[in-house]
Amino acid sequence: MRFEIKDFTGLLSAPLVGSKRIKLLNPHDEVQCWSQSDDIAADSPEKVAGFVYVKENGGGVGWVDQTYLEGYRREEISISNFVAACLWAEDDLNSMPDTSPWFVSADFLLCRALLETKISNVAPRASGPGGFGPLVVTRDEWAQFLTESMEQDQFGLEGWDDPIQQIWAAAFRMRRDARTISSIMRQNNVGDSGDPFVPTFLDVFHAYLTGSPDAAVALLNSKDVRAVDVLDRILNRSQVDSILERYPNQFGSRSEPISVVTLRAATEALLDSLFAQTPALVRTVMPDAAALVQANRSPRASTGGPLGELIARGEGNYNSYNRGRAGVRGLPLTPFLSKQPLGDIMKSQCLPPGNPNRLFAVGKYQLIPTTLASAVRALSIGKQEIFTPVLQEHLFRHYLIARKRPKVKNYIIRDGSSLQEAQLALAQEFASVASPHTGRSYYAGTGGNVASISVAAVARALQDERELYASFLAAGLQPTDAWDALSFSPRNVTITTLPLPQPPPIPAISRGKAKLNINLAVQHLRDHAQPKSIGQCARYVRNALEAGGLKAINPPERPVNAKDYGPVLIARGFYKSTLKNMLEQYDPIEGDVVVIEPYTGGNPAGHIAMFSGEDWISDFVQRDIWAGPGYRAKKPSLAIYRP
Repeated sequence: MRFEIKDFTGLLSAPLVGSKRIKLLNPHDEVQCWSQSDDIAADSPEKVAGFVYVKENGGGVGWVDQTYLEGYRREEISISNFVAACLWAEDDLNSMPDTSPWFVSADFLLCRALLETKISNVAPRASGPGGFGPLVVTRDEWAQFLTESMEQDQFGLEGWDDPIQQIWAAAFRMRRDARTISSIMRQNNVGDSGDPFVPTFLDVFHAYLTGSPDAAVALLNSKDVRAVDVLDRILNRSQVDSILERYPNQFGSRSEPISVVTLRAATEALLDSLFAQTPALVRTVMPDAAALVQANRSPRASTGGPLGELIARGEGNYNSYNRGRAGVRGLPLTPFLSKQPLGDIMKSQCLPPGNPNRLFAVGKYQLIPTTLASAVRALSIGKQEIFTPVLQEHLFRHYLIARKRPKVKNYIIRDGSSLQEAQLALAQEFASVASPHTGRSYYAGTGGNVASISVAAVARALQDERELYASFLAAGLQPTDAWDALSFSPRNVTITTLPLPQPPPIPAISRGKAKLNINLAVQHLRDHAQPKSIGQCARYVRNALEAGGLKAINPPERPVNAKDYGPVLIARGFYKSTLKNMLEQYDPIEGDVVVIEPYTGGNPAGHIAMFSGEDWISDFVQRDIWAGPGYRAKKPSLAIYRP
């Protein structure tokens, strides 16, 4: 195969920019594709890093930049493969622990490709950034990606000209631009390390169009001034003129300048028009996906949503865990937690305290043993399922804030709960979330728990979720799909559920009518719990109930033994359930009291404990509903009393 040289270039000794030039090649010179190994003419180009090995008419052999070969055809790309790779890159970066809250969006990457090349595999243009491929990635952009990526071995020096590999460079740039914008805003006293400013898609788009996050911030902070004057303060004149030449409809010109307000309206319209094209592209590889992206929204993970990602700042990432002490996390597991089956994780959570392999709180939402077991039962999830990021988000969206803490969901979908009720429910579920009543962790003073997420930050996230949910409904999604979309937008996911037949559901445990402040009772129980049992379960639970306002349990009504507290609780408005043969399906809620009968050879007094929302507590914090190994082995009869 022969080619004609298009312009002056060099025959190089190696397929690298800046390598030694063997000979100057002139326009219209002819070269023959050559085989290095066989030293004969080749029928197809032998390409490395965007260079082709050739033999020129004078007999010299070496490397020529492929873009200087007249008639050189770049490979066609599969649109569906390109879209799938964008989704893959999105998932890759958003699963990294240091990405949140500067998330990557496959839709944004597709917008960049649509803007630059309409997703075609192009060579460098005469004007513009001088990049290659569907995303017009430059060599410099690729080099910066390689310095940031932890997986350089999976990419090569030639990746900048690979239409699939270059997607990762574009994804890293999107994240980098968002981070830089947040950093600049922090220098301007907007946001802090615990609650950073998160730029919108439009802000990141401005950083891309101008090649400067500083320019994007300047456009964000300016209004009724000429856009060209704002850019001239940040960039040099040639850079500004290049932007004006490339995007006259959005940035105006020096002769006909426009205001920043007009510029923002034009760029937002452009980006929204690009976003309007991405749902159909995503559906080429995910037919049931629903993509709803807007320029004035902030980029976020394909999973999690505003609330989930906020909670994660105080709880952990998909591979986080601890062995029983708040804030004390272990080294990464092998394999990673997010690659292990649920059943294996749950077995590790059942190991006794002190066992070096024991797990306690796991994953992005720090699911403790009782919570994870209850969620798996409630949602009928098979224990063979891998604890992937998607599964963790499913547990968060459909169990933690829908079933266990329904006031959160009810506020988001406008079904009766107040903002303060939703905030309190989140504080009761996550120790890192500040209580709206105190501004401190709901569990402050126990286990080293400290609130790292402010009341104001939670309010903003809840409001964002509320607005997003309403926008999804307005766009035509059904309520169940709109709820899913909060975590999984713009793409739906599937979780494997257990095969039928399912075990029969337990009868609903009704709320009682006890006059009890559960929050005060639980706090008293936590504050007074001992390091281990001292044989005073009844006294400790009784004192906690009375601290919560329950009518005092005085002699002669006061039972001597813990096993006899049932009638006293019923008399004070508690609802009783015996859970015959159905304990595995029982889903405890905060305030539940368990009364356990004695077993042969054990303490004849029996046992009593209260569920705190996280743990069963009597005179100590228990491992589970059972007070010790004897109860756990014998499993005597018990009853649940719900206030």
